[in-house]
Amino acid sequence: MIGRNNIRIMQHSEDLTEPPRNKNVHPYQCCPMFQTRRTNNDPIMDCFFCKYAYFGLENKVVLEVGICRWPNVQMEG
Repeated sequence: MIGRNNIRIMQHSEDLTEPPRNKNVHPYQCCPMFQTRRTNNDPIMDCFFCKYAYFGLENKVVLEVGICRWPNVQMEG
């Protein structure tokens, strides 16, 4: 069950107008340069699933705050 405090977080907390290159990005943010790293036909459009964002997915512990590396691809699908 999702608590009321988490509903706001699940919505896009901030729709970015440009990529925040070399700055922190959070899940549930999205910019116009978003490109999915997943091979899903119905991508979730937020920075966590963007191929330009670095969240340390190759590590045992994934970062809660990532870094936008646009235009450098960090991870493909």
